Amino acid sequence: MIKKLIKQSLSEKKLEKILRAKHYVKESQIFGSGFSILPSTKLRIGNEIFPVSPASSIPVRGWRSLIDLYKKASLAEQAEFRQDARAMILANVSSHIMLETDFIRSVFSCHKAMYLDFLGTAYYAKGDLKRAYHCFGELQKLEPSDWVYLRQARCLMHIGTSDEVIALLQEGVHKYPQSNFLLLSMANAFFRAGKTSKANETLQRMDERILKNIREKSHNLSNLQNEIKEALENKSLVRPADKFGFQAYTEGTVQTYWEDLFFHFTAKTRFQHGWSDLCYIAEKKLSDYIDRCKDVKTVLNFGVFCAVPDHNLSLKYPALNFIGVDREQSTKDLNEAAFHSTNLSFHAIDMLDIIYEDRTEVRNFIKKEITKGEMMVFHARTATLIYPEAVRKFYKSSAQLGVKYIAVYENISLSRTHMQYFDFEELPADAIPYFSIMMIHNYKKYLEEAGYEIVEKEIWGYSELLWEEKDLYGAEQWLGLGDSHVCLLARLK
Repeated sequence: MIKKLIKQSLSEKKLEKILRAKHYVKESQIFGSGFSILPSTKLRIGNEIFPVSPASSIPVRGWRSLIDLYKKASLAEQAEFRQDARAMILANVSSHIMLETDFIRSVFSCHKAMYLDFLGTAYYAKGDLKRAYHCFGELQKLEPSDWVYLRQARCLMHIGTSDEVIALLQEGVHKYPQSNFLLLSMANAFFRAGKTSKANETLQRMDERILKNIREKSHNLSNLQNEIKEALENKSLVRPADKFGFQAYTEGTVQTYWEDLFFHFTAKTRFQHGWSDLCYIAEKKLSDYIDRCKDVKTVLNFGVFCAVPDHNLSLKYPALNFIGVDREQSTKDLNEAAFHSTNLSFHAIDMLDIIYEDRTEVRNFIKKEITKGEMMVFHARTATLIYPEAVRKFYKSSAQLGVKYIAVYENISLSRTHMQYFDFEELPADAIPYFSIMMIHNYKKYLEEAGYEIVEKEIWGYSELLWEEKDLYGAEQWLGLGDSHVCLLARLK
């Protein structure tokens, strides 16, 4: 959009697009290893050239120039400008530094609502949720909208109670009863609070065309339905590689994805990106579980991939033994190059081999580690890719080998096939489709069958603030407001 405004003022100048690809394309790597994003664009205003990203680098005159262009834009262009600017601000954790100064505030003196919009976004990126919430509250007074309610609710998820989040969203839905994304966000808030029937009642208030769109834009859904049905009927254990599509994890694809995760795990806050949030939650919940289970001596991460949380925990708990396991040798090599502590090790083995009596390497490995003390096995967004019978047998084998604790962080999202939420006790099958290549398993049932008891359960929503783009498959990103993950801690009886 900024390109359009520049061209209106400087038609002879051909500028590259500021956002050459949508955010999801930048992150996805779907174009293969040869695809690259060019460095940040510089904009020309008159005879002056200045960068537009990061926001903290834009000089005062740059903001003035952008505001002058903003005044010339149509309402649609102004909305697009603000959307692009929010994304730019959210991408840089230091954006608040310039925006919160009195001088920059004075530059926005005639556009106070836009200023509050930008400053609130900057505070959110930093993780200063109270200030972000205040900014969005002031913005609601000047420029009321359902989108502002949503941003307030995203802040309150972290600084308030579940009842406060629900109350705020109910207030927003009362004022904007046709706002599907507020309804979806409220349904998910009910589900996270353990009020599943209320969640499903709220979903029924949404526009049927939206619910239909969620189904139709859910990538690979019909194929996944058939695949899971066949896997359940045949009690299949091994998932064929061709079922993973471009998301297959192989020796040749590990490095690109690992490096993307490493960047987001280390350079972004949990409020800037979902991957950073994944890192935070994994580290936070494992730390909570370790503190609760004082007898744990070894923590084994099944499907470790990028081991930033494991490394951080190994430094925090030097008396414990941390083990990262993944199938690919490339993953082991990358982790060993990146992380060094005396109580952290990595292994290129397939943990699912423990379900086979005649494959002794992994079983003997586990037996040896358990001699050092009680073991906790953890998996995050790993079992969602594994057939139900294999997950079930994995838990049973873990119990037979003496693994005392199993910790889980996996999808328990809005079912794209049934378009409703399910508690574990009410799942219509042992596994149902999420979408793409991921499944929602009945972890509680599997664990209890294996002899474990659930001692802690918590459902987490996504931390993202902005839902203004489209995902890889062309669906509106705000549909992800309905999704969540479950954290479980199970103990062998």
